[in-house]
Amino acid sequence: MRLLLLVAATVGVLFTGLESERYGASASPAARKATGKAFHFKSPSGNIQCRMDAASVNCLLVTNSWRRLKPRPANCDVDWIPTDMAMFLDPKSGRWKVDIGGCRGDVGPLCYRADPCFVLRYGHSVVSRDYASAARGIRCASAINGITCTKIGRTPGLRGFRIARQGYAVF
Repeated sequence: MRLLLLVAATVGVLFTGLESERYGASASPAARKATGKAFHFKSPSGNIQCRMDAASVNCLLVTNSWRRLKPRPANCDVDWIPTDMAMFLDPKSGRWKVDIGGCRGDVGPLCYRADPCFVLRYGHSVVSRDYASAARGIRCASAINGITCTKIGRTPGLRGFRIARQGYAVF
C-alpha cells in the first residue's frame, strides 16, 4: 500500500493537473492553468509513444506487424507514417474523431531528449481532463497487448482506439 501511495504521489507531482482525481473545485489557480498541458508517455517496450492533452492523443507505433498499411494520400508531401493514430475533439463538429496514419513534417509523438516521455507501465493508465468543460478528457491505459485510449464524458463521436504491434481497433 505504501508503494502504491508513493507511486501515486510521484505521478501527481510529475503531472500536476493531469490526473482527474487530483484536483476538484478547490484547485488553486496555478493547478487549473496546468490542466490540459500536453505531455509524452510511452509503453514499457518503447514501441508505442504518445503525446496527449485534454482534447487529443496521438500515438505512434515504432515497429509493427500490421497486415495492411494505409497508403500515402496524394496530398501528403511530407513524411507519411501509416502507424500513427490520433483521437481528437473536432472543434467544428464538437465530435470525437480518430485518424489512422499521419502526414507530418515533425517528430510527432516520438520521445526525444528535449521533450522526454515517462513510461506508462502495464496495468496503469493516465488521464488528462479539460476542467473548463468539467466532464471532457481522455484516458489511456497500457497493457501487454497495446495502449487503449478512450474519451471521457458524453461528447458525441467515436469512443477511442487501441494500438499495438499486431494491429489496431477503432471503437
